[in-house]
Amino acid sequence: MLQERRELVPGVRMAGYEASIGVDDLKATIAAAEAGGGKIVMQPYQIEGVGELIYFEDP
Repeated sequence: MLQERRELVPGVRMAGYEASIGVDDLKATIAAAEAGGGKIVMQPYQIEGVGELIYFEDP
């Protein structure tokens, strides 16, 4: 899906690639992202009928 560039972090317009990835264990994925230097920029959000969504920055 094509979307406009937006500000997930106030004052910072997203300039890179935005990928959507399905995972089996979101909590483990969050832990792995943070352990690798990633930063969660949107906490888990429930989308009914789909699942949970987060956004994180990957260094």
